[in-house]
Amino acid sequence: VIICTNQENEEESIEHEKRKTCAIVHGVPESVSDEAKQREGEDLDVMAAILHELDCNDVKVIKAIRLGKRMQAATNGDTLIKPRPMKLILETEEQKIRVLKHAENLRRKKE
Repeated sequence: VIICTNQENEEESIEHEKRKTCAIVHGVPESVSDEAKQREGEDLDVMAAILHELDCNDVKVIKAIRLGKRMQAATNGDTLIKPRPMKLILETEEQKIRVLKHAENLRRKKE
């Protein structure tokens, strides 16, 4: 038997509310810059281009975060490193739903 306190339920509810505006994006190429701020800026620029391609120009990305540990760029040009997934925090849940609905069209488009 598991008994949850009101505080645990409240914390879970808050966490659920935070996740309502998050989306995970896979396959977005990573920046090779050493500066974290520059990498984050480049990620936001790439996401802006993708959102434009999805016809979601009014969607506002609050924050873009790469998930997982950053791999150092390989010195050997033959090795391809799979880009880390990117967590997007959007302004509203409606914007997230709109992006996810339009995202299915993205696979058919060429770069």
